[in-house]
Amino acid sequence: MPKIYKNKLNRSLCVALSLSFLLSFSACGKKDNNTNQTSAPTKSESLITTEPFSFDNSSNTEIVEKGETTTNKNDATKGATSTTKKSETTKPVATTKNPIDKSGLNNKPSNVENATSSDELKNVAPEQAANSSFGTDVSVSTMTETTINPAEYTYVPQAEFESHITGVWKNFQTFEKVKVDAALINEYLNFVCLPLKNSFYEVNCNGYDVAYGYDLDGTYAYMNINWHYYVNEAQYATCRSYAANLVNSTSGSVVERLRQIHDILGQNTAYVVNIDGPYNCLVNHKCDCDGYTAAYMICMDLLGIPSKAYTTSTHIFNCVQISGKWYVVDATWDDQTDYGFIYTRYFLTGSEKYSSYPILASLLNSTDYNCSRKITVTDDAKFRAFANIPEDVTYTLNDDSTVSLSNGYKLKFS
Repeated sequence: MPKIYKNKLNRSLCVALSLSFLLSFSACGKKDNNTNQTSAPTKSESLITTEPFSFDNSSNTEIVEKGETTTNKNDATKGATSTTKKSETTKPVATTKNPIDKSGLNNKPSNVENATSSDELKNVAPEQAANSSFGTDVSVSTMTETTINPAEYTYVPQAEFESHITGVWKNFQTFEKVKVDAALINEYLNFVCLPLKNSFYEVNCNGYDVAYGYDLDGTYAYMNINWHYYVNEAQYATCRSYAANLVNSTSGSVVERLRQIHDILGQNTAYVVNIDGPYNCLVNHKCDCDGYTAAYMICMDLLGIPSKAYTTSTHIFNCVQISGKWYVVDATWDDQTDYGFIYTRYFLTGSEKYSSYPILASLLNSTDYNCSRKITVTDDAKFRAFANIPEDVTYTLNDDSTVSLSNGYKLKFS
């Protein structure tokens, strides 16, 4: 591999880079069991710093799971070239990024769910795009003068952005050096923030740390990227094993099996905000919405059911394809086990509830899937307390999700 030269007489081709800022945040949403709405997360932003980024990655940190880090050693000197061209004096290059518009996505939709197309979000400042995409952690910094070996950077043309990035995520690659056309740097980085996720690997990647800069004439941007994942490769293998056991425990028609998986995840999982990823859902049995969503997506893959996921600024949930049409399955919001039941309001639902989300609404079927919406009672005492059903009154669960009481009343859950 080519060698990075720093502060030496003999250097490789020099690229001047500028230091701008470092901004990071974390966003999480919590469901409201009473209203089936998400409450806005408390967003925290770090202070702007001017800490320079070193291109020496010998002690690069790999983020595997929130609150867990491992050390990833990268030997930048192995296979070094013998080029000894003497460098000229480097000069700072001013960043071409616009200041972050705190009022929204640089005057674009205020949140990713309000965008009319993914193209609207591709060239937004990455910090702003991440700030409006559930659970996406981003840290961006630009560099001061430094020297790099451009041969170490993989050039990715715009047409190959999606396939390249998805390949990186599918291989759980934690670090990459990439070069893109300077004007397209935001588009490359914002793939992690686009609302519609087409695979588990897109859901599993929850952000990055990036240090970047431009060459002397501003043609190319060079990026050192540390990708963040909810689960690593070994944890993913464990998740698939647990999901396979879950899927194999179901029976009946495709829709019946989808409903059983939906219910089992609800019964076995405690909703806990800021507990992330499918491993926590399937193995540790506690997580927030990204855990439910990723776990359900793995199950769909094992069943051979096409699935996607959709993110808003405060939430993430599944979309599945049945008979060529797409529907929402939101196992998180349907999990009302704190009150003794599993809801069906968000099981195979169409676009009516999501009309304010243009990208999602254009994907979904216009009506809900025609199936039984009988709720599942998981704890009789809790359910009676929640629904105010006296002990001497019996109840019947109906296919339209209503509950008929022996005293003549009927309960309907909105």
